[in-house]
Amino acid sequence: YHNGSLTTQTVFGSTCGSNLTQFSNFASFCMDSAGNFYIADMSNHRIMFWKANATAGVVLAGVTGVPGNDSLHLYNPQFITLDETQGLFYVADTFNHRIVRYSMNSSVGTVVAGGNGVGQGRNQLNEPSGIYLAKSINALYIADTQNNRIVRWYLGDSEGQTIAGDCNGTAGTTALLLNIPTTLTMDSDEKY
Repeated sequence: YHNGSLTTQTVFGSTCGSNLTQFSNFASFCMDSAGNFYIADMSNHRIMFWKANATAGVVLAGVTGVPGNDSLHLYNPQFITLDETQGLFYVADTFNHRIVRYSMNSSVGTVVAGGNGVGQGRNQLNEPSGIYLAKSINALYIADTQNNRIVRWYLGDSEGQTIAGDCNGTAGTTALLLNIPTTLTMDSDEKY
């Protein structure tokens, strides 16, 4: 919607599919300062870049329609966040139980959190689906969805720390427990 309008406008995408004008169950997107879009195209196992006013996108990461767990592949990526100042983006590679960092100039990713199989250990994740980059402390906050917790993972560390929810993955509705958290955000002071 344009401000004050009741009419919608398609910004990117068309019908469901796998070509460069289509998505299959895209899960999230973010926008850079130039108005370009970065899209987690979950069921196509890829991250798309869609330049402002473009008619088609470009695959930034993953291989269209081919899930995998090496440095070139993704498996149902559900979230993307940018670090424009460093020319990087981070992807919640959900079914690979990891967070992967990419340079804007490369389709080869580096695992920065998880990637040690599914589990509840401090070096493991279980279907992470949301991430927040806290630049001031050089850390990622991760919605570790199936472990029912929020994890703070300092970049460069081999394990994270549970900061909300139960470190054993217990779900619940009390003030101390979480139940399948999928995303998170912080205020301008990077407080959650």
